This record gives sequence, structure tokens and C-alpha cells, in this order.
Amino acid sequence: MILTDKEIRDRVINYQNYSTKYPKKEAKKLIEGFDENSLQSASFDVSITDKIHIFAGSFDIIDSHIQQDIDKMYEEVSISNGYIIAPKEYILVTLNEKFNMPIDLTAHMRPRTRFTRLGLTISDQHMNPTYSGKLQVGVFNSTQFAIKIYPGTKIGQLIFEELTDTPTEEKWYSNDVKAEYQDEGDFIGAKVSKEIMAVVDEEYNKLQQRLHKEIKK
Repeated sequence: MILTDKEIRDRVINYQNYSTKYPKKEAKKLIEGFDENSLQSASFDVSITDKIHIFAGSFDIIDSHIQQDIDKMYEEVSISNGYIIAPKEYILVTLNEKFNMPIDLTAHMRPRTRFTRLGLTISDQHMNPTYSGKLQVGVFNSTQFAIKIYPGTKIGQLIFEELTDTPTEEKWYSNDVKAEYQDEGDFIGAKVSKEIMAVVDEEYNKLQQRLHKEIKK
């Protein structure tokens, strides 16, 4: 079931009423930074801060298994006076609003019609139950025109859906040791998964052992 404006508002104003329903999860406002003017009949418009992240420098190859390579991709830029997105440029924007997802809701990001018609596309975003933080949203200028954006721009809209059942507690995002972006406030770039890092570490240790054996010979 998709939440209406009444239900979204109630989850913000009367959020404590839901604490008895799910005693293992602390009740919090669904939306921190809630603005009534951003509330639509069945969605909530989200806006961007005055900081974005662009892809800086040049790389022949970015190894998706090496965190140092990934971290060097990003450069923070202030857009207090606006920012011109070049044709075919992709940037990451941080939302002003923080979301605290309860265990019975999930949410999906959708584009706004005006930006679709402008040629600005946004990345698909999904918030699992128990996720908490400020989303980073990708914005791509698919046109041959440079397009200027400003802080506070309402870049997309979130649709909230109620689950038919409570997820298994071990599957909650807040309980997932692989949840790299839980409680994100400041920008966090792409992260190499812990599974990949474990494999890399294992291979590195094997290489070190072989080197030691060769040295002893």
C-alpha cells in the first residue's frame, strides 16, 4: 500500500504512536527536515543541499576492488551560487532531508516531471526498512545543453510503501554488518564490499607467504 499525504504527515508528527507496534525499533520521525510544501498527495519532494560531489581528475582505469582508487574520484563543490551541469555530466547531490525508515515501510525515488522534460535524469534509489540517513542521488544531464541548478532544488520525489509483514530481524538494514551507508550524514562515496575486501586480503596474504618462501630459498 502506498502512503498518502495524510499517512506521511502522521508518520512525522505522531511518530511516537508507532513505537508500541514495533518495540524492538526506536520510533523516530519518518522525515527530519519535513516541509509541508514538499508534501504531495502520495509522495514527498526532496531537495538538495549547497554541496555536491563531482568526478574529478582523470583515470585510465578505476579498479572497483581498490578503495583508494574510488576515493580519488570525488571532489566536493559548493553550489551556493548555483552549479552548471555540463552536457553528459554526472554528479552526486546530497539531500537536505534525513529519513528514518521504520521496519514496516520502504521507499523509492522517482524523478519529477519538470526535470524529466528538461533532460535531467536521477538515479534510482531504494530505502530498505530501518535505513537511516541522507541519501546521495546521482543527477545526469542527458542533453546537449548546460543546465544550472541551485541549493534547495527539489530534485525528485519519494514514494513510501507499507509492507505486508515485518521483515526478519536479521535482515533489517540497521542490523546488517554490510550496511555501509547507515546513518550517513556527510558524503560517503562508493565502498568496496566487505566480501570483496576479504577475498583481496586473502589473496594478498597468500602472495606474501609465497614471497617469504622464495626469500628463504
